[in-house]
Amino acid sequence: MKKLLFCVALAVGLAGCASLDKGKQVKLHGLIMDADGNGISDYKVIQGEKLVGMSNDSGYFDVDAVYGKGIQFILEKENWEKVEFTEEYPDFNKLYVFKVRSVDSVCTEIEEKLDVRDYGKINTIIDSLQPEMAGNPRIKYLKALALYKQEKYSQALEILDDGVFSELGEVGARELMIMLEKIIGGKNG
Repeated sequence: MKKLLFCVALAVGLAGCASLDKGKQVKLHGLIMDADGNGISDYKVIQGEKLVGMSNDSGYFDVDAVYGKGIQFILEKENWEKVEFTEEYPDFNKLYVFKVRSVDSVCTEIEEKLDVRDYGKINTIIDSLQPEMAGNPRIKYLKALALYKQEKYSQALEILDDGVFSELGEVGARELMIMLEKIIGGKNG
């Protein structure tokens, strides 16, 4: 799960928060952004199994919480990293900022590293991904392609599965699989 990357102190108009009584209902404020600092809209805010909010066009959201009882929620959006936040004593005078990556941005980064044959960095990028994102068909294809270029043919072939083909179609993934099967077959397994 994606952990809280950093917090930015920001007064949010809760004067006298330090004197709040335990059990008082308050708001925790947050912002979800991409790597360029742009707010991301429509991130779901989930507490327990209940949808309690969504980020707006600026990436801003707020969550009701009970002071002194801690808070736990998940932020998620399809094709973006998931954020899991737990804080026993959240500071309601702060704006909590979460920085996330999309499948598109990760694929672009991997493609740039493929162009310069920086396979170590590609492995680092892929290893840093959450399981849900690492299992994305586009990312799996790029991982297989990187392994192919490193002549790790058997490993590359293992990554290509039906999910990759159904998402990407015949172009690219199928051609890579055929090349790998020919190479592996030609090298006696």
